[in-house]
Amino acid sequence: QGYNYIDTAEDFESLDSDQKYVANLSSYLYEWNQSNLNYPSLITKVLNYLDNENGFFLMIENGFIDGYSHNKNFLGAMDEVKYYAAMIDAVYAFCADRDDTVVIITSDHETGGLTLPEEGTKLNEWDIEKLNGLYTTESHTSANVKLFIRFTTPQVARNYKDVIDNTD
Repeated sequence: QGYNYIDTAEDFESLDSDQKYVANLSSYLYEWNQSNLNYPSLITKVLNYLDNENGFFLMIENGFIDGYSHNKNFLGAMDEVKYYAAMIDAVYAFCADRDDTVVIITSDHETGGLTLPEEGTKLNEWDIEKLNGLYTTESHTSANVKLFIRFTTPQVARNYKDVIDNTD
């Protein structure tokens, strides 16, 4: 179909604007997690590659948080939240002066039934076993997930719903 398959850091260093790509970064991103490489630089590189007069669609999924939550690994999940937040910041920076871009941030489901303790609890004083005990299950739950949308114009926002059934 004319697409080049890429799955390594080296592939991203040599993106050619005249080529089309399908990227699978699951093992690549896992290596990044282990070495604390710079997520925003990857996202910025991809956004600049995709930017064109015809528009584009980009989906970024951070699936590692799901695995950590299945395993009741609080610190791993929180690291993933931190990495994902850095990617979101990079997307927002790219969109800062644009009036043609909508950013949607959500989750496909909740995993682990994480329940946080009372307000004022200092989690940084807890040991790992106690933190991992904040999970109530190792499975997916039916809890609603948050939906965050950055609209560029009021006209785009007119059909926005506050709650979407998690099976939709």
